[in-house]
Amino acid sequence: MLTGDNTLNIRQVTLSDLEELRVWSNGIKIPDIDDPLSIVSGSIFDNDNLLGAGFIRLVGEAIITLNPSLSVKQKVEILRLLFAEGRARSYLKGLDKWVVFTDNPLYARLLKKRFDFDDNSGIGLQLKL
Repeated sequence: MLTGDNTLNIRQVTLSDLEELRVWSNGIKIPDIDDPLSIVSGSIFDNDNLLGAGFIRLVGEAIITLNPSLSVKQKVEILRLLFAEGRARSYLKGLDKWVVFTDNPLYARLLKKRFDFDDNSGIGLQLKL
């Protein structure tokens, strides 16, 4: 495997790579080669040994703006309609989940109570390019 004598190479992920990656993945969903949301993929190998792979997928950003003069009840109903339509259209585009980052505990509680969001066990991080 990794020694000072071996040269590491990178290539597009192949079907045979996917089979091995899915064995290694430990439950992490590995995208298909033709996944339209995967815009970059690469496999690292030396000789004929697959060492690892990575994928960069497009992530959607939702921007929701509501008329501030509406009642809370009206805002919740509009959010419900927007979320229902957004979920349906996102699913058709191949998205399998939405992740929300918010500093507003009231908004987080609303999303969990009214829209079936769950707590995320991860920590939200970003890398500016």
